[in-house]
Amino acid sequence: MSRRIVIPLLASVYLMAGGLTYVTFRRYPDHSGAVVAQWLLFYVVTVIYPAIWTLQHLRLLRKLGLEQSQPLRRYAWAPVIVGGTSLLLGLSLLSVLLR
Repeated sequence: MSRRIVIPLLASVYLMAGGLTYVTFRRYPDHSGAVVAQWLLFYVVTVIYPAIWTLQHLRLLRKLGLEQSQPLRRYAWAPVIVGGTSLLLGLSLLSVLLR
């Protein structure tokens, strides 16, 4: 996947994940400092770290000349997929409690 596609894709993931997290956080009844820190950590672990890992994996594949391998590109995207799934599952569990 070319850089022209990867960067906008990751940017849209950031925007959607940030929006979903913010909306769920706003509905959460407690906005104390400790809770805000926990929400930020949840966002960092499920959105930011996986995106960084994916970019590092894609960069390594390109550096090694293996970017044409479809299975390796799928593995490179695995952190974003796992992080996004974790984010959605976590938010869905919280949204049930906030009704």
